[in-house]
Amino acid sequence: MDIPGPLEYSLEPDNISFINSASNFYTKICEMCRNAKKRIVLSCLYIGTGDLESNLIQEITACKSERPNVTLDVLVDKERQCRSNTLNKEKSPLYLFAPMIKHFDNVKISLFFNPLFGRIMTHFVKSPLSEVFGTMHLKIYISDSTCIITGANLSNEYFVSRYDRYVVIEDTFFADMMHTIVATMQSASFDWTANMEAKWNSNLVNPLDDAMLFRNQMFIKTRTLVEMLHQVIASKQQKPKECRIKIMLQLGFTLPSFDQEERILFDYLYKEAKNGKYVFISTAYLNMTDRLMQVLKKIHNFNHNALQVLTANPRANSFWGCGRLRTLIPLFYSSAACKLIRVLSEGLTHYVENVYMEFYKPNSTFHSKGFWILNQRLDFVPNEEFESFSNRIKGPIYTVVGSSNYGARSYYRDLEITMLLESDSPKVQKHLKEELYSMLEYATYVTYSTVNQRLALSFHVVTSLKRRFCNLTGFIGPGVKGGILFRHKIGLGAKVDLLNIKETTPKNQLAWALFEVSRFTAKLGTLYKKLRIFKRQRRAIVNEFTSDQTELNRITAEKRRIERRLKGYKRALLKDSNPVEPHVPIEFQSKNVSPLFYKLGIAKKQRKHFIPQKEKKETDEKPLREFMNILSQVKGGTFVKERLVPLPPFCTRGGLKKGPRGL
Repeated sequence: MDIPGPLEYSLEPDNISFINSASNFYTKICEMCRNAKKRIVLSCLYIGTGDLESNLIQEITACKSERPNVTLDVLVDKERQCRSNTLNKEKSPLYLFAPMIKHFDNVKISLFFNPLFGRIMTHFVKSPLSEVFGTMHLKIYISDSTCIITGANLSNEYFVSRYDRYVVIEDTFFADMMHTIVATMQSASFDWTANMEAKWNSNLVNPLDDAMLFRNQMFIKTRTLVEMLHQVIASKQQKPKECRIKIMLQLGFTLPSFDQEERILFDYLYKEAKNGKYVFISTAYLNMTDRLMQVLKKIHNFNHNALQVLTANPRANSFWGCGRLRTLIPLFYSSAACKLIRVLSEGLTHYVENVYMEFYKPNSTFHSKGFWILNQRLDFVPNEEFESFSNRIKGPIYTVVGSSNYGARSYYRDLEITMLLESDSPKVQKHLKEELYSMLEYATYVTYSTVNQRLALSFHVVTSLKRRFCNLTGFIGPGVKGGILFRHKIGLGAKVDLLNIKETTPKNQLAWALFEVSRFTAKLGTLYKKLRIFKRQRRAIVNEFTSDQTELNRITAEKRRIERRLKGYKRALLKDSNPVEPHVPIEFQSKNVSPLFYKLGIAKKQRKHFIPQKEKKETDEKPLREFMNILSQVKGGTFVKERLVPLPPFCTRGGLKKGPRGL
């Protein structure tokens, strides 16, 4: 299915500003909530349970008390927010929002549930492990005509010590557009009630009942939303203005994937680098996908000085010092950094040393993420003043800001929003230079050997497995020129990502064959699920006294059809196959793969054990048979294949005896 292009909008430079610290961000959010006259919209991963968060909710409550007509829309991730709810119930936002839902109108608290998690996994996996399957990651805060696009959540550390980015846009139409996106996601979420319960009131199917159908519905709903916003922008926008904005959505969990950001952003980076631009990347959690690393490698091949990557030093990572297991998480990101350096160094005689940088500022954590497109490389001079730095860096500078971390989870499982900002305005350029200056002030280049020394061999092995797990998805991706990119649903949202498979390589053909095997076995689970649905529908109709016979006949026929298909699949699955690696029937095999590789999954037939025949005795069988017949009559048995076999009690050669033996 085609995915529409990004939402393009333009506005004046005076409508754009930046926030330069976490404390100022908290002050701005409280001010927006306290002075709102029409609406308050909060969309983030979660709202914390500390004193600062409680004070923010008190500001919202005071605003609703003074102006009851103010609309309050809150969208958070269900799994993440419920984890905070159990940690500190009395200060939990869900606990504090319940009275507002009861006493005020126009209050909607929504909990988005990622369908990749599924009903079955909810019984076995609890938060925080459940968040690995995907989260609602939109970070949008609106008050009337003011909108903040950021990567920060509403939690204590984001208000005090976490370094992040915040773009403030003062524009009514832009705020309406962002509010529409949030409201659309709210319409596909659970509603939090005054009774402290999460209820499903959406017109979409509940993801806990049918995750596959929900994923398909979300793709259609999102595509319709973007197409509608395109029409509204075309009717409202009169003439281009100085600041140009492109808004991209990324819903990796939909079926197929709504990968607007991944497609457009990667093509944009490649095009700009090909035209001689320089790329500066910042991410808090370095876990780039293979596709993004290949794009960065091409950029690096154009010009070895054109690429710089900044991430958090392990001590500046938000997981550092959070317990024994969580403290190890930054080391996994260091292992991912080693892989990035190795990919960029392919074809060179040494590892690149002027690309990878780490941010460390005492008593601060690093959460800044984005892209900067520049006309020159950023070389920071120690103890350099900002004025000197600003004069040395020539514009224009374009930037990408949003919620995405540009990792496997962001592109394959999360709900993200990203904004590309292009402006030649001196005011905007000054803000962007201030951002870069504040980051480079605490950034240093780190070599491959330094990063690698932090890690034991076990970390590289486990990280490889982690990256594979983090790439799990449940959707079909686009084709790639010169090969094929498969992202197919397998099991509970697992993914097989075979990038650029070529028919000439036996290893790739074998991988493709194994992919087909997994797809075939996954079909069994899909059919079983459909069969259960039709059985439930048939049972519901039969239990009603006023049942529709036509509908009952249709459901029964559909049930039998699925049973026949299921029987055919099971028969093909068990035929001459190894239970560990079942073979793929001919009708399901790909024409681009040699049949030889499909036969690898077929078990070898067991050889029959032949017993050598004994040599026949050269004797006359007729006298022997007569003798054995006489002997059998005397003994009370029968003669079978040259052996005397005794008869059971009460039996004779002619039938039953009339009495016990011997009478």
